[in-house]
Amino acid sequence: MHFQKFWVYRKGEPIVKDIYFRNIDKATIPREADLLLKDDNTVVIGPSNPISSILPILLVGDIRARLKDKYVIAISPIIGKKPISGPAASFMRAKGLDVSSNGVAEFYKDIIDVFVVDNRDKIIDKKRLDDIELYVTDTLMNNDERSRELARFVKNLV
Repeated sequence: MHFQKFWVYRKGEPIVKDIYFRNIDKATIPREADLLLKDDNTVVIGPSNPISSILPILLVGDIRARLKDKYVIAISPIIGKKPISGPAASFMRAKGLDVSSNGVAEFYKDIIDVFVVDNRDKIIDKKRLDDIELYVTDTLMNNDERSRELARFVKNLV
């Protein structure tokens, strides 16, 4: 089922058994992104759905492998056991991940150096993060000022 049909028409109600991206093997890294990955050492993964928003990027070419040599900061889109918005819970379960910041960290563990979780998230398992630095702050961006605050926080980590 196409994402649009699942999320808009069916209101995210069907149980998701798996996620795949048709023709992802034919996708190529855009020239601009390729140049940035060559020139810049720091990459920030915003608090987006790790499966529907970030995974397709990681599957293009050698992007995931190239991120292993970068300083990567990821922000969790989950607080407690609930995503901030969207179908992240359904998609993470379909990929065998715990719907939590722990599950997000597990998904990114081979590419991230820093993991940022929300200060309301009380279930993060620091022992599971291995060599990943953990930072806690307000990640809920429900207005412009809060968005700017999170951006300043992440900028200070670089």
